[in-house]
Amino acid sequence: MTPGLQPHIPVVALPGMKCRAISSSNHGTLSPDVHLSARLDWENAMLSTIWDRALAILLPGMPRAIEIRDARNAMFVLAEKWPVTYGRAFQRALAFCAKAIEGKCSPSKARLAFLAAAREANVAVVRSGVHPQATR
Repeated sequence: MTPGLQPHIPVVALPGMKCRAISSSNHGTLSPDVHLSARLDWENAMLSTIWDRALAILLPGMPRAIEIRDARNAMFVLAEKWPVTYGRAFQRALAFCAKAIEGKCSPSKARLAFLAAAREANVAVVRSGVHPQATR
């Protein structure tokens, strides 16, 4: 490494996360308060996508129901496990889940869009309960 240059440290931030500047006296290391701040921002971003009521769906060919608790999980299921990858409700569900993850729409809108995609694809919703963390 060239003398006087700081090593590059990749920083990953989700939309809406607050970042703090690091002084050059840290010599390329993150201070403990930055680690804690990044962790708290990450946890807040994760909690903001949790649905007030979890869903359990039964996908074709799956032996058990899959529980969906948040927009991230819903988006994964839509992208990786969904029986059809077309249709207006499917596209809207993907878009609303992405917006909820980015903090641009409420998790409840993403949940409603996911339910519409389930109806469109004839995916059975076998349970629609209250998520334990939503009651805290």
